[in-house]
Amino acid sequence: MGHVIAISNVKGGVAKTSTTSALGRALSKMGHNILLVDLDAQADLTTSVGITLSSVAYGTKDLFTPGLIEKLGVKNFVHATSYEKLDIIPSKGEIDWYDKGLMEANDHLLSALFDSQFRARYDFIIMDCAPAINIYALNALTAADLVIVPTQAEFFSANSLIKMMRVIRHVRQNGRPDLAYRVLVTMYSQRTRIQRTVMEEFRNGFGENLFATTIEIDTKIRESQSAHTPIIDYRPISRGAIQYQNLASEVLAFFKQPVQSVAPIPLTEQKTAKTEETAQTFCPFLGFKDDLKTVMNYPSDLNHCHRASKPAAPKLGHQATHCLTQAYLGCPMLQTSKKISLPTELQERPPSLWNKLGF
Repeated sequence: MGHVIAISNVKGGVAKTSTTSALGRALSKMGHNILLVDLDAQADLTTSVGITLSSVAYGTKDLFTPGLIEKLGVKNFVHATSYEKLDIIPSKGEIDWYDKGLMEANDHLLSALFDSQFRARYDFIIMDCAPAINIYALNALTAADLVIVPTQAEFFSANSLIKMMRVIRHVRQNGRPDLAYRVLVTMYSQRTRIQRTVMEEFRNGFGENLFATTIEIDTKIRESQSAHTPIIDYRPISRGAIQYQNLASEVLAFFKQPVQSVAPIPLTEQKTAKTEETAQTFCPFLGFKDDLKTVMNYPSDLNHCHRASKPAAPKLGHQATHCLTQAYLGCPMLQTSKKISLPTELQERPPSLWNKLGF
């Protein structure tokens, strides 16, 4: 039976829609059947996967129209996208937050819609909520198994997180005691001291309820929005695409599903010599070149490697040495034609030690 995820925050501008689109596409490329649900009046999720609003006959608002689902059937609400294994219930951009009929609706309409028979059609149902707590958001949270709360690592984000925790508590107390949540830091800048400070506060406060993956500022994500294409397809080797694929792996692990490692694009598929050179010298997980001078300074977040599932505290060493020591065999840096010389003790590591690391 499929899992239901709501992506929600009362604060706007925290990459909810980008996260919904990228996470859904990352999971679909891993072979999972995905249904996206656009619960935002702006309909950005709908257009982000190439659906034009003029082609939408019935949208998410119509899900809440009494008797319409029974009359038409759910299939008339679901649109196939041009991406394999990725469907969407779109928004027509006409959602009215103050519709009297909607305000009188209950919080369990989506729960009834996403019954066991409907869930069996999809591995994951991912809902993009508007930056508000309304009948749509409450329905999404009530129907969800997991709430992902995107947020920036800024002090102003604290109030919205407090509000979201209250809403989650309300849903738990009203029929969904097993509702889980995870906080996702988006638009993160490792170079900003204040963000690093707030990030440390998040780690201390949320613990395991904070995703290890962070989504850094990446201009390619904004470009993908303008192109109405998920970042996973727009620029597969971009930092944002790789980080969202890492997030997908964390989500799979949360639901105890087999985790598929992020496979780097082979250099033979790179289009230009310039791109090949970049792939050899630029680490997308660290965000800067491996100059063999910069050292890894865990547990600080300054040189955080986003390939790591959890923060670690290895011995200080150069980037290449650290990554090879940790056996990140899926890293593009380790699959280039540019060979990296290693100390003998690293070349002769016993297999048992590699297995202990889980690789």
